Amino acid sequence: MEIQIPYSILFTFFCLFLLILKPSRFKRSNKTLPPGPWKLPIIGNLHQMAGPSLPHHTMRDLADKYGPLIHLQLGETSNIIVSSPEMAKEVMKTHDQIFANRPYFLATDIVGYKAIDVGFAPYGHYWRQLRKVVTLELLSLKRVQSFRAIKGREDSITLERTMELATGLSVADLFPSLKFLPVITGLKAKLEKLHQVGDSILQEVLTEHREKNMRRSQDANEAYQDDLVDVLLRIQKENDLEIHVSDDTIKSIIQVISLTVSLNNTSR
Repeated sequence: MEIQIPYSILFTFFCLFLLILKPSRFKRSNKTLPPGPWKLPIIGNLHQMAGPSLPHHTMRDLADKYGPLIHLQLGETSNIIVSSPEMAKEVMKTHDQIFANRPYFLATDIVGYKAIDVGFAPYGHYWRQLRKVVTLELLSLKRVQSFRAIKGREDSITLERTMELATGLSVADLFPSLKFLPVITGLKAKLEKLHQVGDSILQEVLTEHREKNMRRSQDANEAYQDDLVDVLLRIQKENDLEIHVSDDTIKSIIQVISLTVSLNNTSR
């Protein structure tokens, strides 16, 4: 017989467990932070975000009360909320390098090949080299149109499920020091299974293109049209970049472009 434990009991157990942790795990920062609503110990402002209002309505109401810069403590994570064009310009243009790094998420770590893609890689030399490849080699109109080479497999890579898990609010992401959370919630197993499915399909794409390129080298009379996968494989073979372009690097770039194109198609 399968025993099901109500979520209320699990949540209560989780809160009690947090209360017995060392306070240093959740110690406050001495840095001056923007204003924000009152916070509870350990969970911070999570109780306010879990109210009946939609999240963006909650953010709007907080901006009306506290101004265009707000500090929210969500579990262990400290967040600065920007809600005006002027402040957004300061963050994204004037001080862009300070805010260039992406936060850590379990989904991007597992599904995103340890966050080595151009979307979530840490700011630095590696990211600048990836951006150079994407900008110069992949974002031309011709290259974007050549995406049809793998577009027919979008459903097989379970893109919708990837976006759902990658962008959803996870308790494990709010308490990253508690490594057991993704395990007991089942999130880690779901992400690993999703990654295995997507990775096997992407590896098939690379294998097929390598075989096609081998046939092309043996038969110069047969016409082939390069697509973005061919471009990435050529960059890998030429090895002219200052970073190592592995198969995982290529697959991570394809995955990001797949997600981007899928989102664009959905929004139309």
